[in-house]
Amino acid sequence: MSGEGSWVAAALVSALFITARLLYIKRYCSAIPADVLLFSTRLTGAVLFAPFVALSPPTISAPGPFWQTLALTVVITAVATVVQIRIIQRDAISRSMPYTTLTPLFMLPWTVLLFGEFPSGRASLGLLLACAGAYILNRDPEPEAAAAETEPSRPRFALSRNAGLMILVAAALGATTVLDRVAIEASSAFTYTCVWTVSSAVFMALAVARRGWPALRAAVLNRHTAVQSAFWCVTFFAQMAGVQLAADVPNGVTYVKMLTLMNVLLTVGVGGRMFKEGRLLRSLAAALLMTAGAVVVVLTAGRR
Repeated sequence: MSGEGSWVAAALVSALFITARLLYIKRYCSAIPADVLLFSTRLTGAVLFAPFVALSPPTISAPGPFWQTLALTVVITAVATVVQIRIIQRDAISRSMPYTTLTPLFMLPWTVLLFGEFPSGRASLGLLLACAGAYILNRDPEPEAAAAETEPSRPRFALSRNAGLMILVAAALGATTVLDRVAIEASSAFTYTCVWTVSSAVFMALAVARRGWPALRAAVLNRHTAVQSAFWCVTFFAQMAGVQLAADVPNGVTYVKMLTLMNVLLTVGVGGRMFKEGRLLRSLAAALLMTAGAVVVVLTAGRR
């Protein structure tokens, strides 16, 4: 397989397992507290990766940048992921997930600052499509009815609280995805995946210690927690591998992230039907625009 095909394949595998995990959480893990679910995920991931670490010890070429970046990404990702899980558990997945396609929009300033990589003009069109999708998703579906009520000035575009939170999640994940590349260049995708997972498990253990051992033990032994954790392990390693394989591609980290976000269309379509969510056509239209934006950016990779 060519170098380009390798990072594309890794990113698409990550996208597929992202979809599987999110739908699984929505269907089977809605009663598990988000922070406990995340702790269980990271702990299971650390256990699953342990044999691989024994076979191939981690190597770190630049300890300073590696550990500093790892500390930042562990904390930021933990907060963002807890918020994301809570929204998925309580909100319509077809109306919350599309916002994650905005993540690359928040990656671009960091790729320019840290790596001096600028998006092409055509790639900017993809970001505009993603923003247009967000507008459609939030546009008031019944402006005429609203005008007849006591609030005639009701806006046609109203961002819900969950939508705003998901956009903040996208901003956080955009920053950490670029920082992932810094840590990977100071080690490797394998090393970063393993060390990051263990570090995140320790951090989350401290965060959920207040719940007590019985509650944590029950969550860790829950078969549904174990299944979604396995999905996450595949997702995370595939994404890290994709970033490493695309290290020599201009704006490579942005394009890998865009490809992993191809899961949105599948998540919205399958999730909307599975959970019988309303406004599915509107959500699909928004997801299509956002996915089209991702495709435009990927197809214009490296062009000026």
